Amino acid sequence: MPFEKEKPWFHGSPLELETLREGSAITQIEKLAQAFSHRPTIVSVSDGGKIKHDGKTKGRVYRIAEEITADDVLPHPRSSMAKEWEWITNREFKLEFLYEIPYSPDDILSESEIEELKEYQRKQSNLED
Repeated sequence: MPFEKEKPWFHGSPLELETLREGSAITQIEKLAQAFSHRPTIVSVSDGGKIKHDGKTKGRVYRIAEEITADDVLPHPRSSMAKEWEWITNREFKLEFLYEIPYSPDDILSESEIEELKEYQRKQSNLED
């Protein structure tokens, strides 16, 4: 998903925030911000686009309350997501709180799914060595 100036930008966090620090992750995919709001250690996106994770913290979703230009963000260099789903900010931004969201049991990865993902990551890591 390339940079789309006209679409809103989101940040998910369990914290109460008014500003977002430089170097923070943002996305134009609201469902992804929801997942990250639960502070997961692992996130998975199925081929059909279903986002699952292991975070069980009540989350908060924010919208970036300022205009963002292509110079303000860069694609996350270490993201495991599809290209350009996750971006890193180059400056601080004001946030607009949108809503709190509890985690949904339907979105939680099972232990076997987590093990499969970790095994996949280990194999990918060995291929890159």
